[in-house]
Amino acid sequence: MAVEIGPLLARLKRRYTRLPRAAGLWFDPRERADGVLVRTAENRFLATAFTGEDDLKRLFGQVVRPHVLVLEKDTVPDGVAAFLGREHESVIYAGLSYVMAALGLSGTAATAGWFACCGLDLRPKPPSGGAVSASLLALAGLFYLADEYEYRDGGVVPLLFEGNPLYTFLRLVPYGEVTTFAEIAKALGLQWTEQPVMAEVARLPGEAEVFGHRVVHRDGRLSELFPGGAALQRELLKWEMVPFVAGERVDMKRALWTRQKYRALTGYLRRALRQERFIEMSFPELERVAGFPLSRAARRLGSWWSNDRPHAWIWQAAGGRVVNVNMKAATVVFGREQKGDGEERV
Repeated sequence: MAVEIGPLLARLKRRYTRLPRAAGLWFDPRERADGVLVRTAENRFLATAFTGEDDLKRLFGQVVRPHVLVLEKDTVPDGVAAFLGREHESVIYAGLSYVMAALGLSGTAATAGWFACCGLDLRPKPPSGGAVSASLLALAGLFYLADEYEYRDGGVVPLLFEGNPLYTFLRLVPYGEVTTFAEIAKALGLQWTEQPVMAEVARLPGEAEVFGHRVVHRDGRLSELFPGGAALQRELLKWEMVPFVAGERVDMKRALWTRQKYRALTGYLRRALRQERFIEMSFPELERVAGFPLSRAARRLGSWWSNDRPHAWIWQAAGGRVVNVNMKAATVVFGREQKGDGEERV
């Protein structure tokens, strides 16, 4: 079954007011494949298939050139590769099989329908499998431009954060708190140790919406593995009001987050929302139930309690949502989460 990339495309659209142009190069001497314009909402990118060097030169002759070219690395003619080296710098190589595997696809025959399911409209309709393949490669170029990619055997493939257990875990770490490489390895299971976790965090794109800067060493030391280095990590953590000891290490007694940390609060909200549609709790009450002081960010920022924050699972796991936050009175109102048809979930 194909992977739904709609959430990933939504992140890209927030980053770009208009999606950049990416051309996928798919060489197949047995068939002629025309270019395909791929649209998603008001955004678009160009996917073009080529059968030789002449077609490629025609693309470079256009007024608007693509930002990046993606080549199917196993089938690129030598002459075309040499021409690209002279004329264009933004060239990446991506094996089509890796791209399709990352997107959960097994063949090109029904791939056009998958584009529609993901909110992508191919115009004109692809006349051949080569054009669809070029569109897939262009998607890889789009992810590459947005730093949403990973390397496999020298090829660039989309990095699907939704399906990666490490990134799923990192999205749970609340704003203003940190976790450790050891804690992540413990939570992910026996096949994980600190070293693989460090390697994965080091591969995080710098602009990725996965919060790798919230991972530190056991003793609170910052990590040079974070893209941008320890200096950027310190800046990001201080911006989130994470407490430090002597300005060098994170205060782990106050800032360490574990998956079990908010379990008491989640259980309390689940029981309370079964009895009442809405409940109001003060910050001292929340701290009493949780068994520890709230983070500085939670006490000072109303946005900390937003339902779209990474740690909203605390109350969403209890079937609830935040209805209102009064920072002056230091109170939060929780309500039952509603289903799509308006019916309340209890």
